[in-house]
Amino acid sequence: MTTPTTSTGSYADRYLCSAVHLSDGFAGYVLGVLTGDSLDALGPSPGMDLVALARHADLAVTRHRRQHGLLAGVLAGTLALALPVLVAGGETAAPLLIMVLLGAWIAGFTVLLVHRLDGYRRALAVRDDPAQPRDLAPPLDGATEAYLASVMTSNVVVFSGGEPFVGSGALLARWKLNINCTRPASAGTAVRPFTAADLHKDLTLAARRTGIPGLDVHNRLFVAGTAAGTVPGLHPDPMNRPLTTVSSAALRAGIVQPQPTTRTYLCLRKVSWGGDLVVEVFVRVERTAAYLFVEHHAFVLLPLRAELCVAAYLPSNVAWRVVLRSVTGTLGELLRSPGALLRDARGTARRARAANRQRKQARRSPIYDYGAGSGLRSDAASPERIGLFQYADEDRDLGILRQAMLESIFDFLSTHGIDTSEFTRQQTSIVNQSISIGSITNGNTVIGANGTVVQQPSAAVPGQPTAAPWAPAAIP
Repeated sequence: MTTPTTSTGSYADRYLCSAVHLSDGFAGYVLGVLTGDSLDALGPSPGMDLVALARHADLAVTRHRRQHGLLAGVLAGTLALALPVLVAGGETAAPLLIMVLLGAWIAGFTVLLVHRLDGYRRALAVRDDPAQPRDLAPPLDGATEAYLASVMTSNVVVFSGGEPFVGSGALLARWKLNINCTRPASAGTAVRPFTAADLHKDLTLAARRTGIPGLDVHNRLFVAGTAAGTVPGLHPDPMNRPLTTVSSAALRAGIVQPQPTTRTYLCLRKVSWGGDLVVEVFVRVERTAAYLFVEHHAFVLLPLRAELCVAAYLPSNVAWRVVLRSVTGTLGELLRSPGALLRDARGTARRARAANRQRKQARRSPIYDYGAGSGLRSDAASPERIGLFQYADEDRDLGILRQAMLESIFDFLSTHGIDTSEFTRQQTSIVNQSISIGSITNGNTVIGANGTVVQQPSAAVPGQPTAAPWAPAAIP
């Protein structure tokens, strides 16, 4: 197994950019998701260079389509030459037919070999070249790249469905606290007034003080897809995707005045091991007349699916493999080329029809869901947990963050003269919970009301991996 160069560009970026050159299905899927003419927001893909991936996907899809077109042309030319020979018959028919078929095979072999060699060469270049992956493929149009770059730095998520944390992977744990904030710490004292924003700020500072290397701490507004138009400046054009950035005023409004469809969370994200593992924690504070409510959610994006890491096993010299596979696969690829060409055309037409349907629905319906249902990084993540050394590091960091959050809440309550006995009882249940990325297999542990522990079914059953929404990558 070969480890990709990481002086610039993460392992995950390099594997994924290599995979589009080795898998027709994955390249088409990536290009459709990242550059498709859709009204839906693009889900978060933490730790990924979407610009680089889109560039390589576009390059790979163009090469695949050119290959399909040339092979279909060779097949059509062969039929055009072979039919007159068969009709004419005679003693020379058989030798001429053999020459035509041999010429067709040679032409098909040449096309297949050239295109496969180019794909393997580019996959190896992405893996081994110290340059940034995005510099190894030609740029796309400026508007597309600007949008993808804005998604990578977005401070808002427009989501579809009931779970706002789309694209964040598998749920590790969630807990919540409900504290009566009208009870003074001691008789005869008064509770100091405070707002949800005050505790939110303290939790932000506490997370930064942990000193966890690579921890990204920021606020993010989560908006239901049907409510994108209600947030000022988020969705100025109903016939386009929502924007990817909102103002600081909108972020603050989501803290102090949360709505059923718009709420701001403190987001703690760590991308580690070259993008192979992403852990995200989302914390929200809400203040009512009598109670302080704190919710905490932890998610993990597991390492990439095995079929997307095939570049790791490619030897530097793959020419002989490509020649052998082209020799044995030329006839099949020639015969399949018309179908592949037709699928390419149908896919383009299908995506155009889907975009037109979206726009018709958006015009006719007063409520249209512009939300994302997933993220490309979560689609690429393995559905199975495998015991790897990095999980121990992430378990440690999750424990540190949880402790920092709880200590900050306790200090905040004490400073404001609030009775902490109820907090201490709920905290005990939370601390006794064991969060382990590597060992969670059958369910997700959840701390429910009053600090109770609840088990939820896991989204993926061990031993039954969920199917990828694209064809498996080619075997090197």
